[in-house]
Amino acid sequence: MAGPPRLSAQDAAAIAWLGLPPQVLAKPKDLELWPENQPAVDLFIVLSTQWRMGPAGAVGLDYGPVPLALSQLRLRGRQARDAFAGLQVMEAEALAWLAQQREKQQRERNHGKG
Repeated sequence: MAGPPRLSAQDAAAIAWLGLPPQVLAKPKDLELWPENQPAVDLFIVLSTQWRMGPAGAVGLDYGPVPLALSQLRLRGRQARDAFAGLQVMEAEALAWLAQQREKQQRERNHGKG
């Protein structure tokens, strides 16, 4: 069984900048992915370096590279539209999770000041 993925220096720096531990990239032991969701997951992975950043962290994915990513993944027509819709669902969930992590870190910092 493989361990956590090895991070490039750039990825490690980006994860640290987001204030996240490297373990966020560790793969779950039991992950079931329905085949119809694979294109969306592949698209999300390809675009994983395309987050737009604001003062508080990630604000969303840069959609500019989406056409190239879809082309590289050979996704067209309905499959491309479905993959993009799935990408947006994963993006929204990732942003919600990141917001929860920021709130948790803020509470921990505030609690430590008491």
